Amino acid sequence: MIAPSFVPGAAANHHNLVLWRWGPELPHRVIVYDPSGRLPRISLAGRRLGSDEPYRSAILTSA
Repeated sequence: MIAPSFVPGAAANHHNLVLWRWGPELPHRVIVYDPSGRLPRISLAGRRLGSDEPYRSAILTSA
């Protein structure tokens, strides 16, 4: 899937490639891969994370 980039300063034509692998077990999750450290650190609750806090995985549930 192609998704817009949320890196600070990203232009409207900057995008990310999102890859995933489906599995039979729950919970499904998305793990951030940001080796350059440019993505904002915001948790699912909307609270900004400190620079020493790791990204949290987004937990996805099946319908």
